[in-house]
Amino acid sequence: MSLLIADSGSTKTNWCHIDAEKNRDFFKTEGINPYYHSKEDIQQLLQDILDNKSTLKGVNRVYFYGAGCTNSDRKKVISDALRKVFDVRIQVEVHSDLIGAARSCCGDEEGIVCILGTGSNSGVYNGYQVINQIPSLGFILGDEGSGAQIGKKIIQSYFYREIPADLMTELEKRFDMSRKDVLDAVYSKPNPNRYVSSFSRFSNEFREHPFIKKLVESAFSEFINRHILHYSESHKYMISFVGSVAYYNRDILNILLKDRHLHLNKVIKDPMEGLVEYHLQRDF
Repeated sequence: MSLLIADSGSTKTNWCHIDAEKNRDFFKTEGINPYYHSKEDIQQLLQDILDNKSTLKGVNRVYFYGAGCTNSDRKKVISDALRKVFDVRIQVEVHSDLIGAARSCCGDEEGIVCILGTGSNSGVYNGYQVINQIPSLGFILGDEGSGAQIGKKIIQSYFYREIPADLMTELEKRFDMSRKDVLDAVYSKPNPNRYVSSFSRFSNEFREHPFIKKLVESAFSEFINRHILHYSESHKYMISFVGSVAYYNRDILNILLKDRHLHLNKVIKDPMEGLVEYHLQRDF
């Protein structure tokens, strides 16, 4: 048995190769999302990985958990690329990143699972599959509570002259804030969601600032109100969060959930460690 696990968001992909002796090799690549990347681009990225990691040539089973892997057509893009690059005979399972988050946080237990990273997502998990899900509408129409939404709020507050002077100065030190360049990055260049979400790192750095704290609270409240509270029995479930945005602002999440009499379970930065344990128990 040689097993490869991938947890892929729009910004980065975390990988873990587990060999027959259960040795683990963790590494990262850029994100793979079948909504934003062509089949050819995905194949090239996978080929680059295989060229740089000769130990992966013996892989015979791949579990890929990814953003954008929400229907059979998108999943097929990933599975076809994996089989073309590795071996047409390998066993491949492609699941949504939400299933990956659920398996990592809950294992075989039920709960509500949420992703707050570059994008956002949520669903009710019964210990095997997601049985109820308010749809994620993506970067333009949705992604409440995500890095992309927080980044968008920071950019808006800068150009609308709402951000305090001290934060404006710090923002200008870290980013090119010319209107032309910002609009070009958002409307003309590839991966605008990654660009906008990069501003959320600024919110992590200054998360104790009252303006930033209020901005993040607003984004999280919108996510809780429009997603979690619309699951009919949300108050009976333990609620877990996955993603760097959730992780660095877990104190705010905890307060907002308590205010609504909701129950926090776990907040983890990424699901890979939990996925490794999940598959070690089931595949070896």
